[in-house]
Amino acid sequence: MTIRACLARVTLSEVARDRAGILREAFDPSEQADLEGRPDRSVAGRLALKRALVDLWEILVPGVPAASRDFVLDRLPSGAPGLRSAPGPVAWSTVRVSISHSPDLAAGLAVGPEAGGAP
Repeated sequence: MTIRACLARVTLSEVARDRAGILREAFDPSEQADLEGRPDRSVAGRLALKRALVDLWEILVPGVPAASRDFVLDRLPSGAPGLRSAPGPVAWSTVRVSISHSPDLAAGLAVGPEAGGAP
């Protein structure tokens, strides 16, 4: 079995240094609006998840460049993160995502489908 999972971390201090720039470069307008007024840890968690997705896409779709802004995240009714859209031919609805926070760090985990399509 091939594990297709990527983990990325972002410090809250990174977000505090350039929150406006990070929002502009990594998030689309709907995501920016969703993050308006939310704490830096929310931005750090979403950014970490987007970075994990970029890394996962390099494994799932070699040769198809992807950037953080290419992935659009949602909040599910439970409050958990969800992937609304992604670039390329991957069935993005089969990708599982998660975010975790500590006082100084946020982590994003993205797990892709195996060859048979199950995550």
